[in-house]
Amino acid sequence: RPRILLVDDEEHVVRALAYVLDREGFDVREARDGSAALEATRSFPPDLILLAVAMSSSGGLETLSLIREQESLRGIPVLLMTSQSRPRDVVAGLERGADDFIIKPFDPREVLARIRAQLRIRRLQEQLLRAERWRVLLETAGAVAHEMSQPLTAIMGNLELLLMRLPAGDPAWEPSLIEPGS
Repeated sequence: RPRILLVDDEEHVVRALAYVLDREGFDVREARDGSAALEATRSFPPDLILLAVAMSSSGGLETLSLIREQESLRGIPVLLMTSQSRPRDVVAGLERGADDFIIKPFDPREVLARIRAQLRIRRLQEQLLRAERWRVLLETAGAVAHEMSQPLTAIMGNLELLLMRLPAGDPAWEPSLIEPGS
């Protein structure tokens, strides 16, 4: 079950969203302010964070900045919930690292669609990262195999030349060592 951290100090918003998300199969944790949200990420590493911009005790944009400063949280999608839809508010959130916006009052179907889209993007990014790691590993293994085979090829070639110079009666001379298929 994907983990959603829901951060808002409006009780009715939290209850409504938690209910919808739980019904849709998400594992939901709640936090009422930014500091509680940051604390919750330690015991409940979320797959996505729904974060209210306006909260009485701490601002969502400041919390977003703190989230983006932490290495372990940088890749987690953050959807800002706000009643402000002015372009400058949206730009401010995006510049601080928000992945998307949800305008209050919201339609639960739109919230679910935006959450699923962000989770899909994150899953694809993780798959791409894994594929890139495998590509680098395979390229490195190929380079190592090539580097190891060159000296061995030179040694085998010199050994064959030395064996060909031995007289036929020498005990070290074996035709099977230098003649393929013998």
